[in-house]
Amino acid sequence: MCSTLHKRFVRGIKKPETPSMPLPPTQTVPSLPSFITPDKKNCTTAAERLEKREYVKFCHQMNEQVQNLLEQNSLLRLIIEEKEKEEEIENEKENEKKEEECLQPLQKKRKLDDSSTVPVLSNHHIRMMEMLKTKKWRKPNSQLNHRFRDDRLDEAICFIIASNLDKKELKKDQYYYVNDSEFADEISATINLITYQLEKRLKQSLNRNPDPFISDDELESNANLKQTFDKQSNMDVALRILQECTAKGYDRIKKKLCEMFNLDLPSSYTLMKELPLDVELVAIEITLDDETVRQKDDLVNGRNPTLLKKEGFDFKSVLEKASSFFNEKKKTIKLIGAKLKGTYVEYCNILLDKMEKRHGSMKADDQVLFINSFDGAEVFRNNKQSAGVISYNTSLLVPRLIQERKMSPHASKYCLTWQQIRGKEDLRTITCSTSEYFKHRRRIETNADGVTLKHLTSTNERFVYDMHDGKFLYSMLACSHYKRKYHRFLWCKCKKGEGVMGYHVNLKGKVIDPAGKPVENWKEQGMQHSCTLITDEEYRELFKKSMKRFYESNETDEERHKVWCDESNFGVTHFGIDCDLFDISSIRFDTFHMMSSIIKQVMTCLREYILEQSPDIYESFSKNVLGKIYNEYLIHVWNNRMKLSGFQGKECSSFVQNIENIIVPYLKENMMQCNRQQNIIKLLKLLKKIDKFVRMTYIDVEEDEYKEMMTEFNDNVKNFYKYGRKLGMVKEEEEIFYFHVLRFYMPNIVETTYSRHKLGVGIFSMQAFERRNKESKNLFLKFCTLNRNTPAFLINNLKRLSLTFQYDMEST
Repeated sequence: MCSTLHKRFVRGIKKPETPSMPLPPTQTVPSLPSFITPDKKNCTTAAERLEKREYVKFCHQMNEQVQNLLEQNSLLRLIIEEKEKEEEIENEKENEKKEEECLQPLQKKRKLDDSSTVPVLSNHHIRMMEMLKTKKWRKPNSQLNHRFRDDRLDEAICFIIASNLDKKELKKDQYYYVNDSEFADEISATINLITYQLEKRLKQSLNRNPDPFISDDELESNANLKQTFDKQSNMDVALRILQECTAKGYDRIKKKLCEMFNLDLPSSYTLMKELPLDVELVAIEITLDDETVRQKDDLVNGRNPTLLKKEGFDFKSVLEKASSFFNEKKKTIKLIGAKLKGTYVEYCNILLDKMEKRHGSMKADDQVLFINSFDGAEVFRNNKQSAGVISYNTSLLVPRLIQERKMSPHASKYCLTWQQIRGKEDLRTITCSTSEYFKHRRRIETNADGVTLKHLTSTNERFVYDMHDGKFLYSMLACSHYKRKYHRFLWCKCKKGEGVMGYHVNLKGKVIDPAGKPVENWKEQGMQHSCTLITDEEYRELFKKSMKRFYESNETDEERHKVWCDESNFGVTHFGIDCDLFDISSIRFDTFHMMSSIIKQVMTCLREYILEQSPDIYESFSKNVLGKIYNEYLIHVWNNRMKLSGFQGKECSSFVQNIENIIVPYLKENMMQCNRQQNIIKLLKLLKKIDKFVRMTYIDVEEDEYKEMMTEFNDNVKNFYKYGRKLGMVKEEEEIFYFHVLRFYMPNIVETTYSRHKLGVGIFSMQAFERRNKESKNLFLKFCTLNRNTPAFLINNLKRLSLTFQYDMEST
C-alpha cells in the first residue's frame, strides 16, 4: 500500500519548465490533503505518515521554483528599463536633428548676410523666453539702476552658493562656508563650468575686460557732475551733507570731497554759524500756586492725610514743613526750549518766500491759509526719566494750487516747525509758550498796521486756523473736560448724552422735549436733537462771565469753579487762552485723528460680534478676512481683544478699502441673517462712504453735484450715528468726542470750507504735521546724546529741522 502511494505521488510530480514570464497572481500552492485536519495532529498509520512526508517535500520544491521565478522577473525588469532609456535617448537625438533641420534655412540665410553664426539655444531659449515674460526680468541690466541691478546680482550669487552647500554641514554650523578654502575651490570650479557653458552657447570667448554697466541716465549725470557742482554753491552742498551726519562725520566727508572735486567747503563750526534760519534759546518759568505745590508734595512724598492720622503723626506740622520747603525751593518750574528768531509774522513770511520760489508769484484773487498745529510727543523713555517735547508748527496752503493738483495738504514741504518746548501738554505750559503767538496771530487776522506779509496784496484774503488734537484743544481752552458730568463738548451747548438720546437733558438727568415735558420712550423714537454751536460773541460773554464770578466771589478753589462752569456756563472757563486774542470759530478738527478713532471703534464693534460666535467662525474670519489684510501680529491683537493702538493709519485705511470686497461678502455668506448682522453691514458701508468724503481735498465735480454730495454726507452721518447707537457703539453715558464732532460739527465745517475756499474738508488733516514730528523724533534718536537736559538738546534739533524745511530733505 505504501509503495503504490509513493509511486503515484512520484509520477505526478514533474519538473516545471522555466517560464518566460512570471506566474499570474491567482496561482496558489496546493492545500493539505483532506485527511490531514487540524483536529488530527498525529498520523496513526504508516501510509498517512508517508503521504505527509511526500507533501512536505513537494512544498519545498515548489518554494524553490517560485524563488527562481522571482529572480528571473527582476532581471527582466532591469532589461526592460534599459531598453526604455535607450529609446528615450534615441528620441532626443531625433528631436535635436529635427530642430537643426528647421534652423538650417535660417543659418544659411544668416551666412549669406553675415559671416557670424546663429547660436542654437533650443530648450534653453524657451526657458529664457518664459523668464522674460515676468516683471522681474522685463529690463536688461544696462537699463536698471544700482539698487535693482545689485538685487539681481545677489540672486545669482545666492544660486551659485546654494548649489554647493552641504545640508549636513549647515546643521552643524550655519556659516561653515565662510573663510573655507575648500568651499571656495568648489565655487571657483562652478564658476569655471558656468563660463565654459556660456562660451559654448554664445560661441564667444569671455576672456575680456568689459566696461561696467552704466545706464544712459548715469552717463549723463556723470558728465554733468562737475557742472552741477559749479552751479550749486558750496554752502548748499555742505548743508545737505551736514543734514545726514554729525559734525565730526561732516569734517571727514569734507576732507575727502575737497581732495576729489577741488571744493572749498566750510568747516562745521563756520557752517553752524551761517545757517539759513537762526535758532535761539527759550527759557520759561511757571509759577505754581500754594495748592498746586501742596498737591505736588503729597504726590511726590506720598503723604496721605488719612494714613498719617492712623499712624498717630501730627499731620499739620508735617504739612507746614512740606509747604514751606516747596515754597522756598520748588515754587517755580523752569522749562527749556528753542525757537526760530523772529515773530510769528516772520515765520509766515518764510513760508511765503518758499511758496513764491517754487510756484511763482501769487495771483490777485488767491487765498492764503495758515494752519497752526501744536502737538506733544514722547521723545524717549528709560528707567530714570521720560521726556516729552511739544512742537509748534505752521503750514501754508493756497486753494488754487490745491485745486490744480500742484500742492498736497498732506505733504510736509510747507510745514515749518518754529518752536519746541520740553514739557507736558498742560494749561500753564501752553499759555506761557503761546502768548506771543496769539498776539501776532490776531494782528494777521485783523490786518493791523505794521503787519506786512511778503508777496501778498490787499486783494489776497488770508485765513488763520488752529488745528490740534482733542487733548491739546481741551488743555488750551481749559473748558470742561470730556469726562465731566454735564457740558463736555467745547464747541457747542450740548449736554452729556443729548446727541445720543435725541432730546435735551435737564440738570437732574431726565430727558425732556423742547417744551420741557419728560420723554419716557426716547429710545424708540428717532434722532431729534439739534446741536447749537457757540458763536464767537457768546464765547466772549461766557468767558467774561466766568472771570467775573471767580474774582468777585473771591473764589480760591479752581476745581469748585470749574464744576460751576460745567453746570451753568456751558463748560466755558476763563483759565484758558484770552478770548480777545482767539476766536473759537477758527478751530478746525483734525480729520486724520477723527477718522482713525472712528474706524477703530467700528473695528472693535465688529470684533466683539465675531468673537461672540463659535470658534469655527472666528477662526475662519481670521484666516479668510484678516489674513488677507493684516500680518500675524495684528491678527493676534484682534483675536485676543487687545487695544487697537497698534493699528496705524495704513492699517485703518486698508480695513476701509476692503469692506466691500472682503468683509461684507463674508458676513453675508457665513453669518446668520439677523438685525445685528444687518446693522453691522449697513454701518460698514456707511463708514466707507463717509471716509471717502472726509478725505476729499480738491473738488473735481460741478457745484450742483458737490452740493448733492454734501447732502448725502449729512444723511450718511445721521444714519451712521443711528446704527452705531443700535449696536451700542455710541452710548449716552460715554458719548465719544470724535463721534459728536463727526455728527454735529463736520457738516457745518464742510459747508463753511466749500463756501470760503471751494475745497473739501480733507485739507484739515494733521498728516503733514505728524510727518514733521516723526522727522523730529528720528533726529533726536540719531544725533542727540543721553544728556537731554541741556539747552543744546533742542537747539541742535531745531536747526536740523530748519534744514529739512529749507531743502525739502527727509530725516529718516
